[in-house]
Amino acid sequence: MSEAIRKSTAETYENKEVVLDVKDLRVYYETPKGDVLAVDGIHFKLYEGETLGLVGESGCGKSTAAMGILQLITPPGRIVTGEVWLDGSNLLAMS
Repeated sequence: MSEAIRKSTAETYENKEVVLDVKDLRVYYETPKGDVLAVDGIHFKLYEGETLGLVGESGCGKSTAAMGILQLITPPGRIVTGEVWLDGSNLLAMS
């Protein structure tokens, strides 16, 4: 990415509010052969007016990441670490 693009992107979001802030999200699935790491510490900020797309190969963790952000992981899966901030609240700390 060129310096000009980086600068214009920074200026675009400089005065925008962070709508969603995901920090160090890790999701594991328990299997008979041991734990499988499905999502390995993703980080991102989504700003007001911004659109985010998750892209990757089949089975790389896109759906698991989305389900983790929404706190919809069910056993044998579990969220091991992470924070998902929305409107000043950590969604993963809510019961």
